[in-house]
Amino acid sequence: MNTIGGVYTHESFDITRSSTAISDEVVSPVNGVAIVMKEEGENSNYSTSVAIFDESSHIIVSLLHVKPSSFLNESSFKRVSKGQVIGSLSLVESMPDPILQEIYKHTHMTLIDVNNKQLVNPSHYMADYVDTVAPTIEDIFLF
Repeated sequence: MNTIGGVYTHESFDITRSSTAISDEVVSPVNGVAIVMKEEGENSNYSTSVAIFDESSHIIVSLLHVKPSSFLNESSFKRVSKGQVIGSLSLVESMPDPILQEIYKHTHMTLIDVNNKQLVNPSHYMADYVDTVAPTIEDIFLF
């Protein structure tokens, strides 16, 4: 997330559930080593990321808004396997309605190419993903 000339830009790929009946578990999209990262001064799972370094591609996959599994922590890397549960989607704590908190659970997936020090388009790594839902604009925020 950046602001460029007062304009908000979002470099992540948002991933939501199509229904609250679907599990809110977050699984590792790659094999690698994972660590928990929190925004400085924040003590909320909503501002927590699980970052996974894929040693074969040298890509870091960062998943924001994740309540990490208990085996993960901020002090050491832990080996994870593709498909392994690494946490659950965090509640959107800023929403006062518990039903909306559950509905709007999501994660932001950001891919970082370590060798070239640049962001990577996540859709390049999601060949099997098919999006059948047309985008809608629900809110516009002006800062």
